[in-house]
Amino acid sequence: MISLLPDHVMVQPGFVEDETLFNENQISVMVQQVVNLRRGADLLLARPDVDPKRLAYVGHSCDASAGGFLSGIDRRFKAFDLMAGDLSDEVDKRSKTFQEFRQKVGPERLDEFMKAHAWMDAGKYVSHAASATVFLQYATDEPFLDEEMEKGYFGVVSEPRKYKIYKAPHALSPEATRDRVAFLSEQLSIKNPPATAVDGIPALSQPP
Repeated sequence: MISLLPDHVMVQPGFVEDETLFNENQISVMVQQVVNLRRGADLLLARPDVDPKRLAYVGHSCDASAGGFLSGIDRRFKAFDLMAGDLSDEVDKRSKTFQEFRQKVGPERLDEFMKAHAWMDAGKYVSHAASATVFLQYATDEPFLDEEMEKGYFGVVSEPRKYKIYKAPHALSPEATRDRVAFLSEQLSIKNPPATAVDGIPALSQPP
């Protein structure tokens, strides 16, 4: 198995984050990240030792959101494992968390920004991921997402799809890792590695 681990745009040298609300930079960052991921696929598929029929994507948090866009744009992927990421503006709008944020920052400003950038709703893309299979993995202990939102994302994703919530923080858990490896092994028709090897995979970094 050959893997590519690209950095996110936000951690590349020289990147300066714009922390103002409703800025165009956040749109540019996501667009560039999706472009970078597609160029990564180009790089992998240019190799003679990569089977073009067995390409999968794994993304966590903001890279899960990027994977949502990717799933509806790039037809070269057989499977997507998307972990703990926001996948639908329409689902978000129904949540208590979003409504509280909307009132805090100003409903008119937020509504205007979202309307102007409606094309940047990942749900519009992940709903067209088929024929790729999408596995959504979420946690119970999230600062911004709740179970209702997570189930809502699952409803947006096209078939074939899978979904599981873990009793875990944003970084998920060893159980999620085992399920992820098993999913990829099945989708890519490769032998599932020994349990001891899977259990030795380090946990994802958990922000403070």
